[in-house]
Amino acid sequence: KVAVSTSGDAANVKNAAGVVYSITAVSVAATDAYLHLYNSASAPTVGTTTPHITIPLLADGGATVNLTHGWKFDTGIGVGIATTVGGSTGVAADSVVLTLGYV
Repeated sequence: KVAVSTSGDAANVKNAAGVVYSITAVSVAATDAYLHLYNSASAPTVGTTTPHITIPLLADGGATVNLTHGWKFDTGIGVGIATTVGGSTGVAADSVVLTLGYV
């Protein structure tokens, strides 16, 4: 299964336990961004909900993560993208493209 998001808003990807196996995230903006993954069964609140994992995305660049055994999320899988590591400011729509492989 793959979820694709180009919005700065947080989203719930899966509302039950799951495993993330691959992540490709590309920032097409001129500013850095941070991809936050949450162990959450509902859409997280970026800047308030504590991320399970944070991955930096450099300006006009990206990150690809392939996980042999995957990252386990016991409650659910949520995502959020922000311009700060603390997650208090969302990115503009269409500034980050995210592809997430999960089960």
